[in-house]
Formats: sequence, C-alpha cells, structure tokens
Amino acid sequence: MGNIPMVGIGARLEIRNSLFDADFEVSSRFFFENDTELPEKEEAAQFVNEYGLEYAFGYIRAALADDLRIFGFPAGIMPVTALDTAKASGVNVAYH
Repeated sequence: MGNIPMVGIGARLEIRNSLFDADFEVSSRFFFENDTELPEKEEAAQFVNEYGLEYAFGYIRAALADDLRIFGFPAGIMPVTALDTAKASGVNVAYH
C-alpha cells in the first residue's frame, strides 16, 4: 500500500468456562487513501473508539458463532457490555 496512512487495531477475546476454553484474536487495518499524513494520535484514538473497535468485535463475534456451531455447542453471544468495556479501557496509539 506504499505510504498510505494506516491505523491498525488488535482485539482479543478469551473465554474460560466449564465447557471449553477459547481465544479469538483479530487484527484490522484501516487505510486512509485520501490523506497524505498519519492522523494525530487523538484523531486515531477517536476513530478506533467510534468505528474501529466495532469492526474488530464484529469479526470476533462471527468467529465465535462459527466455532461454537462447528464444534456442536449451543449458540453463544458476547456479553453486551464487552464493547463498552473495551472502549472504556482506553486506546493506546503508537506510531511505527
């Protein structure tokens, strides 16, 4: 992608219960093709909180649902507060 500014997001979900243990991890990249410079840290953190985490959690939800179905477990859902908890924990922005 050359020098196109990009924001990368990593999200992880760990499930531990009496039936199974599971770990789901996703990395997402968002490219800002119309920009020429990296967004300021505050702007990147705002993007992650308002949009990026929702995308990442969507991928994790889909993986969780697929794996539970494939292995014959009843349908499961992530706690409704999981996204709020992730957003409240703060976003760490690091330039590489």
